[in-house]
Amino acid sequence: MYLPGFPEMAKDFDTSPTMVQLTLSSFLIGLAIGQFVIGPLSDGIGRRPLLLSGSILCAVAVVVCVVAPTIEVLIAARFFQGIGGAAGIVLARAIVADLTEGVTTARLISALMVLASTAPIIAPSIGGVAVLLGGWRTAMGVLLALTVVMVALAGALVPESLPPERRRPAGLRTVITNGRAVLTRRRYLGFMLTAVFAFASVFSYSSSSSFVLQGTLGLGPSAYAAVFGINGIGMVLVGTLAVRLAGRVRFVRLATVGLSLSLAASTTLSLLGSAPSLGVAWPLMTVGVASLGLVLGSATALATQEARDYAGTGSAYQGALQFAAGALVAPIVGLANGGPWAMGASMAACSVIALAALHWGDGGPRHAIDQAF
Repeated sequence: MYLPGFPEMAKDFDTSPTMVQLTLSSFLIGLAIGQFVIGPLSDGIGRRPLLLSGSILCAVAVVVCVVAPTIEVLIAARFFQGIGGAAGIVLARAIVADLTEGVTTARLISALMVLASTAPIIAPSIGGVAVLLGGWRTAMGVLLALTVVMVALAGALVPESLPPERRRPAGLRTVITNGRAVLTRRRYLGFMLTAVFAFASVFSYSSSSSFVLQGTLGLGPSAYAAVFGINGIGMVLVGTLAVRLAGRVRFVRLATVGLSLSLAASTTLSLLGSAPSLGVAWPLMTVGVASLGLVLGSATALATQEARDYAGTGSAYQGALQFAAGALVAPIVGLANGGPWAMGASMAACSVIALAALHWGDGGPRHAIDQAF
């Protein structure tokens, strides 16, 4: 939401682009830690209490973000926002696994991932309008309003999905034990890492997009928002196609096609160097990002199926590592001055690792019965 305000934030706080990038990294680290803790705990005490308390913490942290007087306060507030916001992300997948089976699970998980992966793509378009109207704090204010709506809807509409008889003992030892149980499953580990590095590829694009599109290619905030929005629509359409194909085409095949297309586009972008034209760079970014819509839902559905007996834990490890990878990617691309070549190289590297993990995981013992998996 606030990515279009990065250049303005650097001026307001009289700081470097790397320090501004740390506000994104601290948020992602919070998301990673929050999911790692909340997911396994929810296997023991249920989903609803943690969903509500986490969402409230997220709302309080956003209030601090809106009024933050220094970049250091903003970095800290974003960290706690991430911890609280992690509840909605990790528990949404766990609730789907609690309540559904088979292809229904696959389709719903894919739909969730379309939303989850599209949000970082579309949000800067909305944020671009907010930044244009009132600056980056206005974008944070819009985010606060959305967070309050999230708290209200969670409280009013989301029941407890994990009955007491299906719960497992909660605690640090259980977190470790449950983690060992899922991480020793080759298919889960491979598919989980596929989703992790595909998500990191999305963040390679998102975190550097404002510097590339506005700094290198010269777009203003409104034009940046439009370009980002079009790319987001592409990802929505491709992700929706993946949902519709669930049950008819194996998810491994869908993910392979998506990663191959993203790898080709991002490699080409990197090879063009530091100053390609907008007419060349933009289509490559669009293909590189939109094709990941075939990957994120497919890989997540595959991983969820392999760990449905530890739904909270399986969701936690995937979510935590996704955002940890995103937190590492953002400053690395920033240190490389956020140029088009750095964006392309980072996306290409993530795609290569994701492809390797996907096919390594597919070679493991099959637990899923449905051929969609």
